[in-house]
Amino acid sequence: AKNYVAELDDIDSGDEPLLFKGGSDSVLHKAEAKHDVKASFRKGKNVLQVRGEADKVHAALDDIKRFLNGGDGVTVCKFKVDEKAIGGVIGKGGSNIAKLEQEFEGVMVHIPKENN
Repeated sequence: AKNYVAELDDIDSGDEPLLFKGGSDSVLHKAEAKHDVKASFRKGKNVLQVRGEADKVHAALDDIKRFLNGGDGVTVCKFKVDEKAIGGVIGKGGSNIAKLEQEFEGVMVHIPKENN
């Protein structure tokens, strides 16, 4: 039955945009395609709902959790940067971020707008 629904309800509000980064090449869209499931955020809540066959839903949630929290060779690092130093991290026109993401496979840098 493709009507099985599971929820991931401990998603940090700053992590939600990361799941959509890259558009059709985003983590969320890749998980949907790989596991033949549909995923959506519940309005006004930091809850991700995934619908499909039970085993595929759980596999997709495992991929998403690994991306958000690390595990199985994936490392996640979140840290605060002083406002005075954020420009040095980003680089002119985002050059430092672009360099990291291009030179190291799988690296994704995200700086939430509300935090600069």
